[in-house]
Formats: sequence, C-alpha cells, structure tokens
Amino acid sequence: MNRLFKITLIFCLLFAAAAVYGEGQTVFSSQQICGKIQSYVDNCYSQSGARFEIEWIQSVPDVTLLNSPDLISVSHRGEVLPRGNQVVKISFYSRRQILRSIYVPVKIHVFQKVLITNRPISRDERLDPGKMDIEEKDITTLPGEPLQPSAGIQGLICKKRLPGKRVILEKDVRQPYLVHKGENLNISYRKANLHITLQAEAMQNGSQGDLIWVRVPDSRKRLQVKIIGAGLTAIP
Repeated sequence: MNRLFKITLIFCLLFAAAAVYGEGQTVFSSQQICGKIQSYVDNCYSQSGARFEIEWIQSVPDVTLLNSPDLISVSHRGEVLPRGNQVVKISFYSRRQILRSIYVPVKIHVFQKVLITNRPISRDERLDPGKMDIEEKDITTLPGEPLQPSAGIQGLICKKRLPGKRVILEKDVRQPYLVHKGENLNISYRKANLHITLQAEAMQNGSQGDLIWVRVPDSRKRLQVKIIGAGLTAIP
C-alpha cells in the first residue's frame, strides 16, 4: 500500500512539474523568425536604394524557450550589407543573459541600378556618360562592388578592357595619372620647422593620393612618396 502511494505521489508531482514547465514556455514560430530576418535585412538596405529577395536554404524551425525573452538580436558576419550566401544569427536574451541562439542559412539576392558598358571600352580609355547605360541588375554574385551611378565618373580611366554589356566595378577604374613612370618629380618633406625639397625620378605611374616609389638621382636610394598634385609628391 505504501509503495502504491509513493508511486502515485511521484506521478502527481511529475505531472504538476510538467504543467508548470509548460506554462513558462515561450514559442517563436518559424514564421516569426523569418519575419525577424526579413525586417533585419530590410533595415540593412533601407538607405541603399537596392531591393532584395531572401532565399531560404532550409526550413526554419520553431524555437521553444523556457523563459520569455526581453531582447532578440539579429546579426550576420562579413560584409557591411549582407549579400549572397549568409548565415544569420538570432539570439534571445533575458535580463542580459543569453537564453539561446540559432543560425539560419539564407541566400540574399540583391538587385540594384548600376552602370553597364554599352560598347567595349579599351584599357586606359576615359569613361564618359555616352559609353554607359544605367540598368537594374542582379549584383548578388558580382566579384566586387559596382560603380554607383551617383559617383563622380567624369574623367575616370579603365584599368583594363571591358566588354559591352558588362557591369562596371569600382576596381575596374582609376583616377587619371598625375605622375608617369620616368617623370622628374619635386619631393617635399616637412617636420616641425624643417622643410626639405629634392628631385627624384618616378619609378611607376600614380594618381592623386597614391603611394609610389621614386629613385633619387646619383644614388641607388629609393623613397616611397605620396602624390599630392601633378609632378608634386611628399614624403608621408
């Protein structure tokens, strides 16, 4: 009899504990979690002028927590703007203590108005508006950042040959050279009250702000200088 009473009591206690445990649970559905990710990416791109579509790599599970969170954070690693294959992290906090984190793999397709060539452009050829069009393109898998239509493109030079109908990337262009290889340059050095000027020969081409190597005449000494104007450099 005592044994039967003890067994019954144990089952009652377990049942009561399960009931209390269940009452304290908070469940976030997969739809709610997807909504958090959607809002996060939307906020990332709110000032970019681009639009995006999220591809869900796998089904997103419901999340069950023992306590109700007072903070939910969403983040991603890598680029400033999430693009392409990403793993989004969602963390649930209560009183600054982390309750649980989950990781959701997604692919973010990004569509943006970009500059594309309307004909082949040769290496070292100057860009101008007549050689480019503006179109919305899928930039998800581009091997670099596209040159923005709002950027000051007038006078930019192509670093390499670009075929027609090709998205122009930032790394495809450069500023015009202010210094050319073999050119004689004036070099300035200032420190406190000390001001020294000398001449040297440019060992490479360079644009405004570039660091280039120069050779001092009648010596084998090389210096690295910064281009500050046409034919003008300074020792940084």
